[in-house]
Amino acid sequence: MKTKQAMILAAGFGTRMKDYTKNQPKPLLKIAQYPLLVYTLFLLYQFKVDSVVINLHYQKEKIKDFLKNFPFFPIYFSEEEEILGTAGGIAYAIYQNLLSSYFLVINPDTIFFPSFNPFEDIPLLEKFFIDHLLYIQKKDIKHKNERGFTILKDMKEYCQLNFTLPQEPNEYFYTGLSIFHESFFDYYKSDVTSFKKELSELLKRPLGKFYQGIRIDCGTKEDYEELIATYSSPLEIIPERMHKDWFTFIKDWGI
Repeated sequence: MKTKQAMILAAGFGTRMKDYTKNQPKPLLKIAQYPLLVYTLFLLYQFKVDSVVINLHYQKEKIKDFLKNFPFFPIYFSEEEEILGTAGGIAYAIYQNLLSSYFLVINPDTIFFPSFNPFEDIPLLEKFFIDHLLYIQKKDIKHKNERGFTILKDMKEYCQLNFTLPQEPNEYFYTGLSIFHESFFDYYKSDVTSFKKELSELLKRPLGKFYQGIRIDCGTKEDYEELIATYSSPLEIIPERMHKDWFTFIKDWGI
């Protein structure tokens, strides 16, 4: 059985949250009594991951302190002296030997409960030597201005994507959940002192898969305020089939 690894991207300043992130990092903002980061770790607990890497920069000690007694799997911290961007942060974690082969990447400002297990897509990627897979959704009003994708080739469950320029029309957006192989980030090896990059600089014709399941976006101050007004209990967010596991998770962690 291959090792299941995941990386949580948590180094950012959370500037779109305005005053909410003035004194705490965005992953620790609470929705329905629990920080966003707790829902992400619970999902990874459901996936039975072997280890997790979290990149840190802004108010990093608060995240480290919050996780000091986390009991379920090892968490390794990749501390960035400066923000390296999404690709740069992942590449730097690989450089430190914290990630290898295929791994899941997840943004903690979104609550995910997919109806599938993304680790089950890895054998297909291995078979065809594909080094990344992005989970996408059709754009709605909230995401209409984000840079996105058009579909070049629809293969039913999967699709070949074209990453468009901001001014070009597009229909789909990246959900914040993806799988990558370490080789995708080999760019830094030509200059080991240069990590800083965004994924948009590296993606050319990405492979996509349509996301199915619960996805709750907390990207902006307005999103956050809407969510805290909507949800009072985590059981309103978490699928019913996971409720028993949630109680065990919270009890055994002691939070």
